[in-house]
Amino acid sequence: MAVIVDGLGFPESLRWHDGALWYADWAAGTVYRLGADLVPQVVAQRESFPLCFDLAPGPRPLLVSNPDQALFFADGERHAELPRTDHPWNEIVLAADGSAYVNNIGFDFGSVDPAAAGAVGYIVRVGPDGTVTPAAAGLNFPNGMALVDEGRTLLVAESHGQCLTSFSVGPELTDRRVWAATPGMHPDGIHPMDDGTVWLADVGTRCCVRVAEGGEQLDRIDLPRGAFDCVVGDLGTGPTLFVGVNEFGGEPAGQIHAVPII
Repeated sequence: MAVIVDGLGFPESLRWHDGALWYADWAAGTVYRLGADLVPQVVAQRESFPLCFDLAPGPRPLLVSNPDQALFFADGERHAELPRTDHPWNEIVLAADGSAYVNNIGFDFGSVDPAAAGAVGYIVRVGPDGTVTPAAAGLNFPNGMALVDEGRTLLVAESHGQCLTSFSVGPELTDRRVWAATPGMHPDGIHPMDDGTVWLADVGTRCCVRVAEGGEQLDRIDLPRGAFDCVVGDLGTGPTLFVGVNEFGGEPAGQIHAVPII
């Protein structure tokens, strides 16, 4: 295990795209690209907390801006207006057709205990033309999301539901079911693997776990700090799990760790 990026305020939104690691420092309002030379390059800057993003073809990152309650491309072009809310918009995932799914936890994280908030989170779908429609509701702190099965299934980490939930993707999100229960864990960021398993990051237990559908835990990597997000890629040294870690509730101590995996 090695620290490849240090001195971050709040590393999150890890993505692997086009042979590089992409990530955001929410505290700095900055999105970075990290190649094999391990020199971070600034891709976009926007003051927003959270500052989630995903990569459209090009690549062209699409960012969630909470102060604007809108989606912006990295070059500043405004793409879509999100429904007005007092609660933070969180994760975003892009589909192959250019549509996006964006989730909202549905409560004020700073003043309401997440464990007591209940299943008030929801997801909206943003079409390629910027049209926004409701997609799913009744989620218990929706966090990381990923499209699998060639875009036919959306996985959602319900942090305080202690599970990964799946939906069938169509004109609406349907066929909701628990894809994997994670008792004792609060999954945050997730990354699907080609073999059908999923890596998840957990802040409270300071680890990343690879789970199979049904909930079997296949691998576990313990971290020195809370794990907020993870992604698998290869910067020239073999398959690697990259993990954004930080101290939760204390002084910012954000880092990105690189853990070789088989």
